[in-house]
Amino acid sequence: MPQKPRPADYNKPPELLRTSAYDQVSSLLISLLILVGTAVAMLVVIFITGRVFRMPAPPMMLLVEEESGTQNPPGTAQDINEPGIEELEDLAEPDVKDTLAAVTDAVSTVAASLDAVEGVVATRGKGMGDNRKRGNGEDVIPRWERWEIRYTSTTLEAYAKQLEFFQIELGAISPARAAIEYATFRNGVPTKRPADPNVEEDRLYFSWQGRASKFKDQDMTLLRQAGINTAGAIICQFYSKELENVLANVELNKRGDRPLKDIKKTIFGIQPGGSGFEFVVVDIRWR
Repeated sequence: MPQKPRPADYNKPPELLRTSAYDQVSSLLISLLILVGTAVAMLVVIFITGRVFRMPAPPMMLLVEEESGTQNPPGTAQDINEPGIEELEDLAEPDVKDTLAAVTDAVSTVAASLDAVEGVVATRGKGMGDNRKRGNGEDVIPRWERWEIRYTSTTLEAYAKQLEFFQIELGAISPARAAIEYATFRNGVPTKRPADPNVEEDRLYFSWQGRASKFKDQDMTLLRQAGINTAGAIICQFYSKELENVLANVELNKRGDRPLKDIKKTIFGIQPGGSGFEFVVVDIRWR
């Protein structure tokens, strides 16, 4: 039987497997993707491990204290007498000892006071009794007796920025004129604000302690810049209810679990922090 002729391609050797150009390009792309993914993963790990995670601050609580009350007759205002000799400006030139003491004292202290004033200051001898309530609270020293604020030495401009940041108003209480005049701040410039006779002043205010104080002089300078006469006036700083609550929370975080009645004196300071400044507890003196 005759054999059929074989096709011409039948006698060719079989082709070996080869990598095509498509395979080369695709493998190169896959390798690049793996390298890029690995690099991105390493950068993410470095970013996460290098960050400092902070727990969000707990919401600020509104702290209300129960005062121990008073035995004085109830009233709506307390007497604010004319300033004594120790509160008047010295006309005589101070001696070298007093000058050195004033220069070396880089920190001034303000003691708090919380009295209600009926619109304007009551004239001397015509007060209406003690406005502090009677109560059965614990033996807790009230805020206006236990709180102090200490300012560090700074320029007048920086000091005005601190007062503006905390929305602290300066006040000049004049018993002679039976009036209170305030100075508010905007862009570091003090502006005069007269008292509203229809609004009862019940904010926490601070008065300077001692005869010589750099920051008391700065308060008087800022008041005069606002057009307020400070001659014979009592210089005060008025704190809003919100700022008073901030101080109370700072004090609470510092004292921890110890009862409030154990505190004799809380001394606050101011330091840069957050968007501007913040209050910190410098020291707590216990009973």
